[in-house]
Amino acid sequence: MHSTIKVEYLGTVRLLIKKKFDIYTFTVNPTLGLLVQEIGGRYGKIIGQECKKQVFIICEPKSDRGIFYKLPKDANILLKQGSVVKILNNITGG
Repeated sequence: MHSTIKVEYLGTVRLLIKKKFDIYTFTVNPTLGLLVQEIGGRYGKIIGQECKKQVFIICEPKSDRGIFYKLPKDANILLKQGSVVKILNNITGG
């Protein structure tokens, strides 16, 4: 069984790779950590490292609500078939 995940790039990563989104297909149940490895494999080590600094919003299939995750703490979060993962800058403020 294949698992297809849509990744939407926002902020710094989008500026670096000049794309809005990609579709990734896995033959195993993907984790957030595995997805980031695949992104680094596709776009290079620098992009992979930049992704690790970002925040991830994971929206399950047929849902417009997302949950925030960060690496390395959430590297083992399983991604469901058809999920959308949004990668955006980690914004802090006060």
